[in-house]
Amino acid sequence: MKVDEMRELSEDEIKTQIADTRKELVDLRFQLALRKLESPARLKTSRKKLAQLLTIAGEKASGGQGGGSTRGKSKAGGKAAAKKAKADVAAPDPAKAAKPAKTAAKAKTGRSKAAEKSAEQENE
Repeated sequence: MKVDEMRELSEDEIKTQIADTRKELVDLRFQLALRKLESPARLKTSRKKLAQLLTIAGEKASGGQGGGSTRGKSKAGGKAAAKKAKADVAAPDPAKAAKPAKTAAKAKTGRSKAAEKSAEQENE
């Protein structure tokens, strides 16, 4: 059954198809466990069919907002746009914005502040 044909089904028919496909998946998994499954590809096609039916059922429940294929179409902005929008909304954190420059002592000696303090105390 193709997706277009699935979309034409009523909600009750979709529910029965979902139940039948779930039962079929259970049977296929059982056959797989007993090593009597002739075509393991049937598992994949049954899972795909179930996913399609569940998607269509969800679309119908939400008022048919989904619909249509997005294959070959790009989403407006995608993840990059979402990150940019999130960055625009969030206030910048001043602690993260500016990294402290290396201290003169560390830049010269390569030691940390704690090591510099202990060295200064030993010199005094």
